[in-house]
Amino acid sequence: MSNQYATYEDMIKRYDVADIARLSDRDQSRTLNIDSVNEALRDATDEINSYLVPRYKLPLSIVSRELIQITCVIARYWMESGQNTEKAIEDYKRMIKRLEMLKDGETSLGLSDDDLAETPEVHEGGAWMESSPVIWDRKKSQGYI
Repeated sequence: MSNQYATYEDMIKRYDVADIARLSDRDQSRTLNIDSVNEALRDATDEINSYLVPRYKLPLSIVSRELIQITCVIARYWMESGQNTEKAIEDYKRMIKRLEMLKDGETSLGLSDDDLAETPEVHEGGAWMESSPVIWDRKKSQGYI
């Protein structure tokens, strides 16, 4: 199970509790289903991680307010499942564009260098591989091989 970038409380701060209750009520019991909200938040976190993994070490040590916002928007979009409002669709597309920019290095979450993933150095013509110098070879063995 992945760590969530946002919580149920974050969703309630951003959206009307009645809307979240309506979207989370899968069994028509007219009650807020916190498990359903948390499932949407986990799904949103997993989707976000698919964009962040090339650039950041996961799990992130610090979760920014921006990441909480992105998580809530994506979770709400998935909770609407098939009944998406135009605003939810626009917000989702905007967040995905932001994630693509993060993945491509066009923008940053403002995290420290410790949170950046190690990337291999690339040279003209492809990746460059280095190893330690040869310690033992036939020419230096002077007849032992």
